[in-house]
Amino acid sequence: MKIKTKKQMTLEEYAKYMIDNYGVSGYESELIDENIIGGPMRFAQTIELNPILKKDLPNKVFRNGKMIVEVEEEITEETIIPKMLVIGRFDGYEEVYNRKISHFNQHLLSAYLIDDDGRMELLYDEVKGIVE
Repeated sequence: MKIKTKKQMTLEEYAKYMIDNYGVSGYESELIDENIIGGPMRFAQTIELNPILKKDLPNKVFRNGKMIVEVEEEITEETIIPKMLVIGRFDGYEEVYNRKISHFNQHLLSAYLIDDDGRMELLYDEVKGIVE
């Protein structure tokens, strides 16, 4: 099962994410001459991604020097779930935010992802584990 989450990244992390997910078709490096005698050498690097349609790019926002990118990822017991309902061996059920399934250890009977519109989807079952 996959969910969409928002990840905060530095510009360097965002560049690596884009290269890892879309590949590189071209790379160029050039020396920047700032006419400073004895100054350090600097290079400008340009990386060109493989061709991709704009609609296929991830949604992103640049805020406070960070990129906030909406990514789709496979759920594991270590994935931080933004909002879920957990049912366990602890006085019934609880709505939790930004927790991992593994946080509940042996006490968890089931866990449901709660979407923004209030719909719930089974993530974890005590017998089956992570639901496909």
